[in-house]
Parts: sequence; C-alpha cells; structure tokens
Amino acid sequence: MTGTTTLTGRNAAHWPVSGQVLIAGVGLIGATIVARVLGPGSYGLFFLALTITSVVAIAVDLCVGQAILTRAPGYERRYGLWTRAAVLVTAAASALTVAVSLFFVRDQTDALMWLILCAALPLSAASMVPRAFLVLRGQLRFVSVVDVASVVIGNVVAAALILAWATPVAAALSPFLIAALRYAALEAAFRAQRPGGRPVSDLPWRPALRSLQQAVGGVYLSQLSGFASRNGGNLIVSALLGPANLAFYSRAFSFLIGPLQQAQMALNPTMLRDASTAHLAGQTQAHLHRLVPRFFILLLPLSAALGAVGPELTALLLGPGWQATGQLMAISAGLAVSMTVALPARWLLLAARDSARLRVDSALQLSLLAGCAVGALLWGLPGSLIINAVFLGPLIAVVDWMLLPAPARRYFWRRAAPLAVLISLIPFGLATALRELSAAQFDANPLITLFGGLLCGVLTTAVAYAILMRAKPAPPAPETPGGQL
Repeated sequence: MTGTTTLTGRNAAHWPVSGQVLIAGVGLIGATIVARVLGPGSYGLFFLALTITSVVAIAVDLCVGQAILTRAPGYERRYGLWTRAAVLVTAAASALTVAVSLFFVRDQTDALMWLILCAALPLSAASMVPRAFLVLRGQLRFVSVVDVASVVIGNVVAAALILAWATPVAAALSPFLIAALRYAALEAAFRAQRPGGRPVSDLPWRPALRSLQQAVGGVYLSQLSGFASRNGGNLIVSALLGPANLAFYSRAFSFLIGPLQQAQMALNPTMLRDASTAHLAGQTQAHLHRLVPRFFILLLPLSAALGAVGPELTALLLGPGWQATGQLMAISAGLAVSMTVALPARWLLLAARDSARLRVDSALQLSLLAGCAVGALLWGLPGSLIINAVFLGPLIAVVDWMLLPAPARRYFWRRAAPLAVLISLIPFGLATALRELSAAQFDANPLITLFGGLLCGVLTTAVAYAILMRAKPAPPAPETPGGQL
C-alpha cells in the first residue's frame, strides 16, 4: 500500500472532508453554467431528471456501502455478488425511470437526456462496490482523490460540451462521465490488490444475513431518510410547485443548498465509513475536538455570506431576472447552517449503530421532507424554506446532539454551538451592513455588495482558522464505558 494513507492515519479524516468541499465548489460552477446556458425551461426539466436518478443512485450507494462495511461474516468475500446485485437493482430502476420519462416526455432531445442519466446508474452502482472494499482496506486517500478527479474531469468536459451544444443532453453527459471514470479507476485499483483463490461457495447465507441485520440496525433507515430529506425534498417540492415555478425553485434554492447538499450527502456515508472502519467509536471526544471546529469554519461563514448576498449573486451569475428569487437564499442559508451543525452528531450516531437513537434521527430527517410538502402546499417555496430553516432545521441539529452521550452534549453547548452561531452571524451581519452602506453611498452597487459580502465570509473563515490553529485544544475527557458511543 505504498503511497496511501490508512483510515487510522493521523490525517485520514480530513481527506473526505477536503475532497467533498472541492466537489461542492466544482458542482456549484457546473450548475451555474448549465442554468445560464439552458434557460429556465430546459434547466428545470434537467434538474428534475437529475434529482430522480440521484435518489436511486445514492439509495443503492448507502445500502451497498454500509452493508459491506459492517463486516458481516462472509460478505467481505462476495465481491462479485455485491456487484451483480447493485447493477441489477439500478438497471431495473433505470428501466422503470426510462419508461416513465418516455411516457411523459415527447421531445426527442429531452428523452435522450433521460436515457443518458439512466445509463449512468448501473455504472455508478458498479463503482460503489470496489469503493466500499477499498475503504475497508484503508485506501481512504485514494478513494477521495478518485472522487474529486472524476467530478472535475466530468464537469470540465460537460461544461465544454454544453457551451458548444446548448442542450440538456450535453448536461447529462457529466454524471455519465463521472460514473464511468470512477468505475474504471476504482475497479482497476481493487483488482490490482485483490488476493486470489478465496473460496466463496462455502459461505453460510442465513447466519450472514442475520449478522448483517443485527450489525446494521437502524443505519439504513437513518441514512436513507437523511438522503430523502435533502434530495427527495427537491423532487416533492418541484412537483408541488408545478412546471411553471420549477425553474425558480431549482435555481434559487439549489443554487446555495444544492452544492452543500451534495457535499453533506457524500460526507454522511464517507465519514461513517471513516469512523466505523477506523474504530473511532472509542475516541469520540478526540474526534469531536479535532474535526468539528475545522468543519464548521470551512462551511458556515461562506454559507452565511452567500445567503446574505443572494440577490446580487443570482443576478450576476444567472441574470437580472432572478434577483428577486435570490432573496430566498437568506432563508436557505439558515437551513444550510442547521444541516451543517447537525452533521457531526449524525456521524457519531451512525458510527455507534445505536438502532433506537438512529430511528429518532431518521424520524427527524423525514420531518424535513414533510416540511417541504406542507410548506409548498400552504405558502409555496417561501413556506417550505421558512418551516425547515426556522423550525425543523435547528430542532434536528439540537436533538441529534442531545442523543449523544454526556461529554458530547457538554461539548456542543460549551464549544460547538457558540462557535457555529458566532462564525455564522458575523459574516451575515457584515454583509448585510455592507448592503446598507452600498445603498447609501454607492447607489446600491451590486458588485460592491457581492464581492464585499463574499470577502466578509472569506475573512471570517481565515481569522477563525488562524485562531483555531494557534489555540491549544483542551485535552478530551476520558470516556467511561457508559458514556462511550
């Protein structure tokens, strides 16, 4: 394993975090180019198709990856079985999705877009199996690099194609290229390290299934409901708002939340794999003190700053006709902050595999989905955002932390929560004050507001990180068996 870092290595936990932050940035750029080139109608349809196929892909990813990493007896050796099962399930889902789309979509270009997105699903499913086995062997750095490289290459090629050929088909090539690149790289790496001659015919099925069920417990439910709340919500609200408002929803709401959702969606299973495979359940305090401040500082100030300059940002990137819709980004930034604060608690709950606590978490995650539907039915998109950002998001963040043992709860109230509030309110307040100053002194120049607000977020991140690096972390309290996750 030359040139790799094992999961128990000193910097292992930073690879998935850094990788997914880069993926979120690349996804943001790619989504902006697609939205601007395609226009409201075509982008709305593409967004809906991408959401539907993503639901299928990530659901299979969560199930296959977590099942392999539970180390149930015999399952580590059934590589071919997992690959065939994942491909067959997603191929069936792809065929069903294609049939439904062809029934409703009459335009040949739109139908081809659906076909390409669905063709990417079996490739994506096939790549999930070697990915999980490589993580199980400690190849976290290699997997993270493959994730980032595939997203960068896929988005660059797709962006060039869509600029030259402004159709949804060109946009659909990005997920296909990403899936193909990941499968080729991960499968080649797994085969290069695969030990030969391991028998699989003598593996007992029923004991393995029972062990799998006991080991996983509520993990599937929590993971799938968490994914549904972030991505199924897009699908449900889009359908409820109707085709006329779909472009407004997809552009305004997903512009900020979408890339963060992508990062958080990937961070959940990836960080779970890190924690469970590296056996960090006995070191939860050290894990919290090391990872949480860095994670908050990287995401929260920029999320708050983006929300504050939402109207100017959407007007610059998507056109002046969308400035009013950008007003909703201030609300959606609140939801992004809540989701980010809740994530470390979810990582530790998932690593502990406590079924009872995970069922509570899954019910809370599904309440976000219900909030999307109720808010959209009553007050449209603003209603969905207000219900989830003001009420359900903060509630989920607090309850998830309260489900952890006493040392983690104390850490949340004394360190994590004050840090999150401080580094979110500072850039948001500075950017808002800058808007008022710009309106009074510079005739409301949008560029001054935009770049000044983003600069506030960047400076807050830099100052907070510098202070964090200079401060000596408090030694974590020793965990008793009763307080261990």
